[in-house]
Amino acid sequence: MELMRVVRDAPDFAEAHYLLGVLLRDHLNDSEGAAQAFTTHQRLKPDGLHGAEVSAWLREHGAQAATQPAAASAAALTGPTAPSDPALSADPSGLPSGPVPAEPAP
Repeated sequence: MELMRVVRDAPDFAEAHYLLGVLLRDHLNDSEGAAQAFTTHQRLKPDGLHGAEVSAWLREHGAQAATQPAAASAAALTGPTAPSDPALSADPSGLPSGPVPAEPAP
């Protein structure tokens, strides 16, 4: 999964942790993993674009402090037991990926 590669290869990239938190929270119903990802996001960029949203979610869910980095808790997503959810391989931009179809000949 590309998002997991980004979190692993660029652990200081706050936006990747935010997106991982959203994926875990909204698509995989993993509140604990989401809390870890969101906590990492807040540690890296508390005043960023998503700071208020993430802080509110963490307060609401009583998860101010996570015990492990998000990459560790979400590592299972890349293993053999990873869920076969299309959202896991989706580009976070929401744009289709892959080759652009050729225009039909006139």
